[in-house]
Amino acid sequence: PSSMADLSPASPEDTPLRFFTAWFCPFAQRARIALNAKGVPFEEVECEIYYPDEGGSGSTKTALPLEEKRRRNPEFVASAPAGLVPAFHDTRRGVCMGGRVHDSHTCVSYVDEAFEGPPLLPHDPVARAHLRNAVAYFDEKVRPFFYQMLMRPDAEGRAQASAALSAGWAALSTRMAPSKDGPFFCGAQFTVFECAVLPWFQRLYSVLQHYRGYTLPEGEGEGGDNKIAFDRLREWYAACLARPDFAATVVDRDRLIGNYSGYADNSATSAEGLKTRAAGGFGSSVAAASAPI
Repeated sequence: PSSMADLSPASPEDTPLRFFTAWFCPFAQRARIALNAKGVPFEEVECEIYYPDEGGSGSTKTALPLEEKRRRNPEFVASAPAGLVPAFHDTRRGVCMGGRVHDSHTCVSYVDEAFEGPPLLPHDPVARAHLRNAVAYFDEKVRPFFYQMLMRPDAEGRAQASAALSAGWAALSTRMAPSKDGPFFCGAQFTVFECAVLPWFQRLYSVLQHYRGYTLPEGEGEGGDNKIAFDRLREWYAACLARPDFAATVVDRDRLIGNYSGYADNSATSAEGLKTRAAGGFGSSVAAASAPI
C-alpha cells in the first residue's frame, strides 16, 4: 500500500480492522490520517458520543453518559473504556487485550507498527525523539489555546489565548526541517507529527476563523520576527492538503462550524470542554445537561 492508495471505504468482508470514530472529532481524524497514509483498509463505525442537536448540526457537545454509550454500541465501549474516539478492534490480533486499541496517539502508533506501508516515523532515533518532543509541545503548549480561544467568555481571555496560540504555532514551526529538505516536519517524509497536528491546523481556517476571526499573522506588522515561521507553516499545510490521504479526511467547513457551536457558546461538557474550563478557571455558560464522561 502507499499514501496514494484507494481511499474508498472498505466493506466488513474486506478488512479485519474496525475503526470507531466520530466525523467531527479531531482526535479520531488523527487515526484516520494514519490509516490513509499507510493505505490500510478498515471498516468505519460512526459512534454517538454526544446528545443529538435539534438544530441540525448533528450533535451537541453535551456528552452522553458512559452507560448510554455502552447501551448504544457495546463493542465501541469494549474497545474504548472511557467511551472516547478513536478506537480500533483488530480481529486478527485477539490474544492481547482482545485486539482492542484506544487513544489517538496510541492508535496512530498502532497503525504504523501493525501494518505495511510508508513508515510514519523517521529511521534515525534522534529524529524520532525530536518529533515526539514536538508533538508533546503541541499537545501542551498549542492545542489547549485553540479551545481556550473558543470557550473563554471574556474578550481579554480570548485575546490572551489568541496571542499564546500564535506564539505556539511560531515556536512549533522552528522545529520543522528546512524547506530545502522538503515541506513536511521531517522534510520529505510525512509522519506522525502531521497526523497529530493537522486536525487542529485545519480547524483554524474553519472553526476558529468563523467564531473568533482568527488567522495566522501575515505581514511584518502582525507577525514581526515570526513572519518566516508563519510562512513555513503555510508551506507545510499547502503540501499536506495536496496529499489525497489527508485531503480525504477534511470535513466540510460549514458542517464543522455548526458542530462546534457548543464550544463557541461555552456549553460543552466534552472531555476537552471540561479540561479547558478547569485550566482557564471559568465556568460553563449553561447548566450541564448530563453527567460528563
